[in-house]
Amino acid sequence: MSDTKTLPRLSEAQVRQLATKQSFERGDRYYRDGAMINPTLQGLELRADCQGSGLYVLWVHVDNIAKATAKGT
Repeated sequence: MSDTKTLPRLSEAQVRQLATKQSFERGDRYYRDGAMINPTLQGLELRADCQGSGLYVLWVHVDNIAKATAKGT
């Protein structure tokens, strides 16, 4: 059975509300520097490799705009 839900469209303001100021600024810097590698979207989950101080995987699962779970390894 496939997940037919799609990731809701989020504004920058909404993303800022879901993240700490430090996390948002670091993520924005990584994105602008091209450090996000192989971004993929599957249903409500967004994943990408990130080249920061090391190479790690980030993912965000969004159930709705008010609730998001973000993790990194």
